[in-house]
Formats: sequence, structure tokens, C-alpha cells
Amino acid sequence: MSNPYGEALGSTLIDRTFREKIVLVGVTLPGSTEDDTEAGLNELELLVDTAGADVVGRMTQRRTAPDHTWFIGQGKAQELKMLCLAVDADTVVFDNELHPAQQFQLEKLLGRTAIDRTAVILDIFGQNARTPEGQAQVELALMR
Repeated sequence: MSNPYGEALGSTLIDRTFREKIVLVGVTLPGSTEDDTEAGLNELELLVDTAGADVVGRMTQRRTAPDHTWFIGQGKAQELKMLCLAVDADTVVFDNELHPAQQFQLEKLLGRTAIDRTAVILDIFGQNARTPEGQAQVELALMR
């Protein structure tokens, strides 16, 4: 069954026809600690479970600023690719917000879907939106 929410998101959300394997990525930026990053990943793991997927790996990195191409550094992006291959991950979920260009470059490099925390939260809301108004609100939030 097709709906505007599903069409707008395409293949960027977690597929619930099976339990997807997810790798979580967190970046510690100035003003945050590694403990903050770990706490964020722990919370994100619970969100991913709620969305209907399993976490099979984690990766963290400390950076002074996000990389404009991959958010994480080039070497760490290659390491992430190797981790995804090793655990046969379907999707990579970043705890940090990704720009569309970063998401595109990551998906191109990794050969799998890359999303951020916001997309996971919208996915959970979308799963539970029953009315056309609720589905429209989720679609609008996603487009923003």
C-alpha cells in the first residue's frame, strides 16, 4: 500500500519486513564529552530497537568540526565501511544531524543507507501515525 509518507521517504527509513542490522555512529565535538557521546548512542540504540532494528556495531570519533563530505573523517569513513562489511549491516545511523550532501556521500561510499537520529524518530512517529492528519504532519516534518 502506497502513502505519501512512504513515497517521500523512499528507502531512507528502517525496513520493518525484517530486523535490519544497524551500525551506530557518534561524533564528539567541542563542548561535548565522550561520555555524552556514549549516552547519546545508548539512547539512539533504544530508538533503533523501537523502530524495529538491531544494533550490530558502534563507532565513535572525536573531531574539532564535522567533515563537510562525510561528517566523520575520510579514514574513519573507510573504517566504517569495513565495519559495515564485517557485520553485514543494512543501515548506518548517525547520532548527529547529517546534511543531505553528507548523507548522499556516505551512502555512495558505504553502499548502504545512512540516516540520522531525526530520521529514526520520524520513522517511529510515521509507524504510529494512523490518521491522514498525523501522516501529513510526519511527512511535513521530514520535508523540513
